[in-house]
Amino acid sequence: TSLPSWLLTSPSLGVDVQIGNRLSVGVNGSFAGCKIYGFDEAYRIGSLGVEGRRFFKGEAEFQGFYLGVQGRWIHANLRNKEPYRHGNMYTAGMLGGYTFVNQRHFGVDVNVGIGYKHSKYDNYVWYYPDDIPLYRNQTVENKFGLIQADVTLVYRFSLK
Repeated sequence: TSLPSWLLTSPSLGVDVQIGNRLSVGVNGSFAGCKIYGFDEAYRIGSLGVEGRRFFKGEAEFQGFYLGVQGRWIHANLRNKEPYRHGNMYTAGMLGGYTFVNQRHFGVDVNVGIGYKHSKYDNYVWYYPDDIPLYRNQTVENKFGLIQADVTLVYRFSLK
């Protein structure tokens, strides 16, 4: 589970499957919905991501330094300030990190990712006489840069 997303009231959960001695694939997701300023939901954000990792020489399997690839879909509905935004973001890129195992089952994973980010969202302003949102325009962005920075609490189940 991602510690920064929990601190931002966005619970997350993920599952990784180990393949062989040094490879893993995983899927993870998060969701947040918050009520502020009298709105039913001032913001709502959900994400779903996939990752593949290759661990390098370490003290044991699936700990230490790794490199990998990741892809993520993020859906957002932000109504906490104008212009209100509703849309999607897609990311794809490379990541690098380190997994610290402090006991048999618990660990901490720290990683950063760089790559491509595509976002497309609609902008709205609030029309107060009718109390409805009015469409303003659409924004499309394509960028290269930082796409992930994470600190994750890890628990490993033993199936042996």
